[in-house]
Amino acid sequence: MRNYGYKEILKITWPLLVSLVMEQLIGICDTAFLGRVSEVDLGASAIAGVYYMTLYVIGLSFAFGSQVIIGRRNGEGNLSQIGGVFYQGLYVLLGLGAVVVLVTELFCEQIMGLLISSPDVLSAAVDYVNWRMPGLLFAYCAVMFRSFFLGIGRTKSLTTNSIIMVLSNVFLDWVFIFGKCGLPAMGIKGAAIASSLSVAISFLHFVVYIIGMKDRKAFNLHRPPKFDFKKALAMLKISVWTMIDGLVVMTTWLLFFVMIGHYSEHDLAISNLLRSISGLLWMFTEAFASASTTLVSNMIGEGRSDEVHLLAKRILKLTYLVVGVVLIIPLCFPMTVARVFTDIPQLAADTASLIYIISLCYIVTIPGSILWNVTMGTGNVKTTLALELIALVAYLVYCVLAMRVFVLPLSLCWLADYVYFGCLAIFYYFYLRSNRWRGKAV
Repeated sequence: MRNYGYKEILKITWPLLVSLVMEQLIGICDTAFLGRVSEVDLGASAIAGVYYMTLYVIGLSFAFGSQVIIGRRNGEGNLSQIGGVFYQGLYVLLGLGAVVVLVTELFCEQIMGLLISSPDVLSAAVDYVNWRMPGLLFAYCAVMFRSFFLGIGRTKSLTTNSIIMVLSNVFLDWVFIFGKCGLPAMGIKGAAIASSLSVAISFLHFVVYIIGMKDRKAFNLHRPPKFDFKKALAMLKISVWTMIDGLVVMTTWLLFFVMIGHYSEHDLAISNLLRSISGLLWMFTEAFASASTTLVSNMIGEGRSDEVHLLAKRILKLTYLVVGVVLIIPLCFPMTVARVFTDIPQLAADTASLIYIISLCYIVTIPGSILWNVTMGTGNVKTTLALELIALVAYLVYCVLAMRVFVLPLSLCWLADYVYFGCLAIFYYFYLRSNRWRGKAV
């Protein structure tokens, strides 16, 4: 029987952490390079980047729902059924991705025009989205591979893939943004091209890795089945709720940046830097959170629901320990951290003054995100979505009051995250204690 102690948690989490940090470095590299170009490009990449992430999360959320099913089958020992789940999920994501890319490419300027008031920022944002969208199809496929490896608990494979993707992105950013190797300097357009190409390279690596797996026959990966509408529909019954959840979350995040955009280009640029800094910190929390979904799903599949509460406590303790150590850097050296992302003096100084706000938010971010993922691991996706929607309403109410009604300083606007994650922590804590999640079939 599988051991779910601290050692097992770290065994699953550590490779995933490296993978997520590597992936986050793509956005960080884009921000760091563009922070040396102009505030307009930096601000445009904030809104355009969050818009792209909103669409990306649709596919990611579908794959996340599939991960829950794969984890449950892995825990039950039904390995032969996992390949079918993987391939049906891949087919759905390919079709979904094609539709999303086509619609966005056709109506990109109109969509961005609804979100951005500054003509200069609008023009730069449209360039970014137009060149970033082709990579979304590869990204959708890549997240299904990631969910497969997470579901079966083999996270080491994700590390190599992420390193390859990040190294490709860093090199391509340098080439396309600044115009190296005989190419013209493309600025924000170059950042989008580099990101799309690096994601395509990541996808190709996953394909090669799967082909080389010695036990791929045990998972029924050696013979891709035909598209099965009934199986795909059964997966959607689980994944549609995570997709709605992800879309709603990212839409509210996008609205946050849209409202910041009405302040000034400078405030929007600061917020983009804060987003990147917080994003790197977030990856440490997300690694443990994602691992908790896999571990809980496998644990319940083994018929050990009584141990879920103990597992959640162990994961929370480890997350606070690791993130607490990492937070020493931004809290003690905020200006140094800010200068990593921009060489514009005033922009760096104003960003540094707000770093402590996003750093201390992890007091509530950690329990909110961990308990959210634990609840997802139980398979109770409808309840997870319902509780999160209440938290998002509270988040949006605060944003509207802070930015549209009272027009508070930027520092107070960023307190919205405290409201959101604080609500998540409270809601899921009491839900998990109620034990109403027990007995959910997946």
